[in-house]
Amino acid sequence: MFNTLIISKMKKYLLTVIAIFLAGVFTSCNQCEFDGPSNKRAKVNFSSNIVKVTPPITTKMSGNKWESNDSIGIYMLREASIDVEDDMNNIKYTTNSNDETGIFEANDVTIFFPDNGDKVRFMSYYPYAASLTNNIYSVDVSDQTSQSKIDLLYSFDTEKKYDKKTSDKKVSLVFNHMLTKINIHIKPGEGLKNSDVENIVVHFEGFHTNADFNLFSGILSNPSNVSFIKPVSMTPIEDYVVSYEAIIIPTDNPSDAKMVFDLQNGSGEEGNDGYIKSDVFSWKFTENALAQGTEYTYNVTVNRSSIVVEATINNWLPGGEESIEAK
Repeated sequence: MFNTLIISKMKKYLLTVIAIFLAGVFTSCNQCEFDGPSNKRAKVNFSSNIVKVTPPITTKMSGNKWESNDSIGIYMLREASIDVEDDMNNIKYTTNSNDETGIFEANDVTIFFPDNGDKVRFMSYYPYAASLTNNIYSVDVSDQTSQSKIDLLYSFDTEKKYDKKTSDKKVSLVFNHMLTKINIHIKPGEGLKNSDVENIVVHFEGFHTNADFNLFSGILSNPSNVSFIKPVSMTPIEDYVVSYEAIIIPTDNPSDAKMVFDLQNGSGEEGNDGYIKSDVFSWKFTENALAQGTEYTYNVTVNRSSIVVEATINNWLPGGEESIEAK
């Protein structure tokens, strides 16, 4: 009876030891299975630059710096097609940089190079949109309040190909501006002083505020919704009293569009509503086109009876300049 009890206890002890040993083996194996393949996979490291603009101002549309918490959408495409690799489409990456070169990190899903060594290409856009239909980004410039959030940037170098042997696993994304930038600088002229133009109100008429941008073709199409666009104020440049800026949808025919300047000075004839009309001037755009990725600057001198506008096209794309007078 005593021997039987000892043998029974020894069996329980051996079973406990075996169980502990097997648990350690399984834990070790599980760690090997988890760590091994993950460590062998090549994580993609993204850095991004915005094409530089001359002269630099403050928004992405005219500047070349990322802001902290800027998010981009990234697609990993196969080497010779626009087929998405490994379901890596519209993957959100965010930067904490406040610099020309943004270092982007994954939010929820991390992009890895294909394990089989296949080469891939990367396409990206800003600002990130969580919901896209048929990979169409919906452009809307009706609200100019936060221009950095409507400044559509796009990166797709079809010649650059990468694989898991890429040095430092680094992919460099270079973004270009897909919309058009307008700057307006205003100062008083004949018969007026600085205080006369401090409260001037500017708006655009005749521009579309919505369009579709195809992320795979890089083509902007289907402009719609012609409406007022109210530019936002910016820090005035030297020798000017007030300045405004706006981001618009490029157009091949801006002949129906115009800038309207309202001095809000309560002068002029009495209207049908009994109120004294303010001095209001308008100027129609004379360019053959307002081109994609181009910045246009209008230096405005307000005279008592007219407005003189000098128009300059800045060097995103080559352009020229002109002087016009609005009455």
